[in-house]
Amino acid sequence: MLRLIRHLFAIAVLPFSVTVLIPVWLARRNDTSLTAGSDALEIAGQAAGAVLLGLGLLLFGATLRKFDRDGQGTLAPWDPPRRLVARGPYAYVRNPMISGVLLVLLGEALVLVSRPHLK
Repeated sequence: MLRLIRHLFAIAVLPFSVTVLIPVWLARRNDTSLTAGSDALEIAGQAAGAVLLGLGLLLFGATLRKFDRDGQGTLAPWDPPRRLVARGPYAYVRNPMISGVLLVLLGEALVLVSRPHLK
């Protein structure tokens, strides 16, 4: 139970802020809302964004699982993995957790058809 609390706290403080709180703030500040695209290109972009968002979440989840199981730690700098994680996504990308977060952010921008989210 303590491990779960450690992970949830680390997620709430770090990636949740970047992928949820800041995008919601940007959307409100720029009067952006989730609506269907106005033409075929926007709809295709939204579909691509949904795919990227899903892939980003899968990649983030896989790396989080690796940190827990193989590294015996969390993503937080105050509770880092105790062992080097070099398997799974880490065998191919230096920092797949950040790659997952970037995919989520790009997916959000495309789904919302929002230029401010891309900046």
